[in-house]
Amino acid sequence: MSPQAASAQAATISLIAWCLLAGLPLALILGSTASSTDARKRNGSGLLLLSIAGLMLALLLAIAGQPLRWLMLVSAPTFGFLGALLLRWWNPTLTSEKPALPHSPMKRLAPAFALALALIIPWQLSQQRLQTWSEMLSLRMREGRFVAAGRLMEKMDLLAGDASKTFLSGISAKQLAASIQDCLDRLQTLPRDEAGALLERAKLHLQLEQFDLAREALAGIPQESGLAPMAASVEGLLHQFAENWLESETAFVRSILMLRHQETQSAAASFPRTATTNLERENWLGAGFAARKQGEVFRAEEHYLQALRLADKETCAQTHFLIAQFYEDSQQSIKSAEHARLAADLNPAEFLLPADQLLRQLKTGHLGCMWIPSRSRSSSQPPISR
Repeated sequence: MSPQAASAQAATISLIAWCLLAGLPLALILGSTASSTDARKRNGSGLLLLSIAGLMLALLLAIAGQPLRWLMLVSAPTFGFLGALLLRWWNPTLTSEKPALPHSPMKRLAPAFALALALIIPWQLSQQRLQTWSEMLSLRMREGRFVAAGRLMEKMDLLAGDASKTFLSGISAKQLAASIQDCLDRLQTLPRDEAGALLERAKLHLQLEQFDLAREALAGIPQESGLAPMAASVEGLLHQFAENWLESETAFVRSILMLRHQETQSAAASFPRTATTNLERENWLGAGFAARKQGEVFRAEEHYLQALRLADKETCAQTHFLIAQFYEDSQQSIKSAEHARLAADLNPAEFLLPADQLLRQLKTGHLGCMWIPSRSRSSSQPPISR
């Protein structure tokens, strides 16, 4: 079984398990209600449960071809009714030896609350999965990982039909297919014996999730080549996409050392000064992300701050916001809020809304941070016309 198929199967099993848990309270409540001291009432409630469970099973079979979200919505109460029948069959005299308790209003409403819970939990779970996958898909598109984005879109459509039309803006399956085909066409035209072409081939293979072919292309670039720093940076991305965090950080740092070595030998430098600075900044960000994934918070902070020192006017806001996300993830709320506000102040058009969302998350999700303002300083300014 391929890793992609195994991942999809694990996600489906997880959703089914949540549906079972969502139907458990309904099963327990209906099972105990059906176990009455009166035999006639017991038999009547048992027949009612059997009829409802049969109808729910028929409905579940009828919508078998529908998106997974609707199957989840029906399966949770179905599991509840079937569980109640199993409880009654397993111990039909569960409460027969106990004195009958008065039927309070809350006891009468308990099955309704349990049924509502069995419907709400699967729906909210599917909404949360779709929102998470849509954010990941947008990130994969920005990274140029079109094959990974396509897999996420397939998951979303499997869960909720044409989910991409609802949760995604400006991204369609046709656009993804066109981007993938463009990468394949460009690969056909690139030679296999030039350093620059090999570097471009490695990037394209990386976008197509062809990690082994990307490694082969990078291995063909000579270490003494002026493109070696760029090749090491692409290698860092390769390990990042494969979630090999230590190797990713090592490759990014190696690229930085190569760039600095080239700066001491101006004749060997292959990039303009601005391009070299931007590449070094991106390498520091990549190294910081890899260290963060390893749990090395202090080392990650050093890498991120090194990237901030190299940021220019165009990239300063983005770097501040990435650092704000890092501090939020490492529970350093004050520093996170400071960098989020700086990002919003430097580039309100792009980072005002994300910064405000991050500040609200800091206020509601971090203990002891209720004093953090929900809005950045730029929120009081009029919107910038484009």
